Amino acid sequence: QILNTIENITGSFEQEAIEHMEHVIKDKFNVSVELYRLEIAHKLEIDIYGEFGDYVIVGEVKARAGINVLKKLERKIEELKAYKFGVEKKKIIPVIYAMTVTKELVDACKEKGVYLTNGYKDYTPLQAIWLQIKNSLPQPLYFSYD
Repeated sequence: QILNTIENITGSFEQEAIEHMEHVIKDKFNVSVELYRLEIAHKLEIDIYGEFGDYVIVGEVKARAGINVLKKLERKIEELKAYKFGVEKKKIIPVIYAMTVTKELVDACKEKGVYLTNGYKDYTPLQAIWLQIKNSLPQPLYFSYD
């Protein structure tokens, strides 16, 4: 019963993150995008996923997030490119949606161009990240944690 409760809470938190991101993208950029949880059987799970035009949104949802969540997001993006044809040619908008974040994560997301939010507060500016991605060539994210 406890396991079912945890799964329900996690699922509703992920759904909240998905709906928030759909609203933010529509509100700030006038783009309607359907986001969802992507599961590639026995290979990959992505909490927030959606494609529109030349863009792909890839996001992690966590109650508490530190630098390891950023590393996990990077791994998932690289795996996604291997498992889903055509994604490697698109511009990726990386997202972390988390209730509690570390300062280290905020700093790394600012540096690496990852949208970090808790739904109430944006720790990194989506508009600036969008413009940076829009004006760049599609390329993988390479993180350095030294």
